[in-house]
Amino acid sequence: MDSCSVCAAAPASGTTEIQLDHVRVFSLMRRNADIESEVRGVKHPNALAIEMLSSLKLQQAAIQDMLSTSQIQLSELAAKMEKVPKETNCTTVIRLDGAGQDVSGQDDLHGIADNQPVVLVMQTCSHDAPYGEHFRVQETLRFVRTDGGVELQRWVEVIWVKSLPWSMTPLKKIIEVKTVTGAEEADKAIVQFIQEAIETAAE
Repeated sequence: MDSCSVCAAAPASGTTEIQLDHVRVFSLMRRNADIESEVRGVKHPNALAIEMLSSLKLQQAAIQDMLSTSQIQLSELAAKMEKVPKETNCTTVIRLDGAGQDVSGQDDLHGIADNQPVVLVMQTCSHDAPYGEHFRVQETLRFVRTDGGVELQRWVEVIWVKSLPWSMTPLKKIIEVKTVTGAEEADKAIVQFIQEAIETAAE
């Protein structure tokens, strides 16, 4: 693939989707150039050959537009990614399902039957991250008592509450992938935190 100064200057994590577009675009350009050479090599081109050549020129113009657009997208994306703060102001909404089962209406976990799961759902919004107001990170933890102790199941997903600008569409996939990857890396730390909390409560 021909080198692209925009791709080279942008963060590697932000270029994957658009680099794939570039591969397809350059492949189309090479194919069209080969076909155009064959058509131009015909000594006495007929109407079909002339029409094909005209169509190729239109395709070539459209491909150039695609390439130009993706380079603009990548430039904007790189600028946004450079502004991602190391720490961000967040708002988290928490819902605990399975609590509040006692008749007094209080959240009393001791009143839950052993076979009833406790589900903790958290939604977090990062206010000062780029486009942080456009999505929520939802984390669900499900605790179920088993013969060997307590089984913990955890799900993390990105919920979009507002569409990204068209030029920032590639950022959507990057946010989703990085959120899930980061959640997987945090699994051990979460289990350790819960175990330490249990040990502290038992003292």
